[in-house]
Amino acid sequence: MPPLQQKGEHVDSTAWFEYRGLNMVVTYDHRSRAVKDLLVVGGNEDELMQRCQLQLGKSEYLVLPVFQRERPTKLMGLRVLALNTR
Repeated sequence: MPPLQQKGEHVDSTAWFEYRGLNMVVTYDHRSRAVKDLLVVGGNEDELMQRCQLQLGKSEYLVLPVFQRERPTKLMGLRVLALNTR
């Protein structure tokens, strides 16, 4: 059952899952199922980039490091934002 919404309001959904040994939190449009962004959880930036086959400077997405709130110098994961969503 979709969440309650007001007329014309756009609704996003969030899901957490494991895929090929990687933990991810994904935000997506519940109607179209188009992915808006995802957070790949892990402490090694190079390993996450390689395992997810991500590349910096791509026109389709933006990769941003996410740090732990309690330990701001420790990586929590990588956030990948879709740039060409419609």
